[in-house]
Amino acid sequence: MLQARKKTVNEYVQPNQVCAKQWEQYLTELYNNEESEDDGADQLEEEKIVDVVITNESTTEAIQKLKNRKAPGIDNIINEMIKFKKKTL
Repeated sequence: MLQARKKTVNEYVQPNQVCAKQWEQYLTELYNNEESEDDGADQLEEEKIVDVVITNESTTEAIQKLKNRKAPGIDNIINEMIKFKKKTL
């Protein structure tokens, strides 16, 4: 009964054809725009650079705020290890 209800599909979707010149034009415009935007972003980042002083108190406070039972990062160090090491120092 279910097989009788199935209909065969004879239609195929035809993707739009794009010539090589259109691709080249699109990609050159895309990369030219990215380069001009990146130059401006680099200049803004250079202006925002501020001297930051890391104190012992700020590191201690940040370590205390770490949550337990969280997944380790790329270095495979879990938060409990950092907290334990700080207590022993």
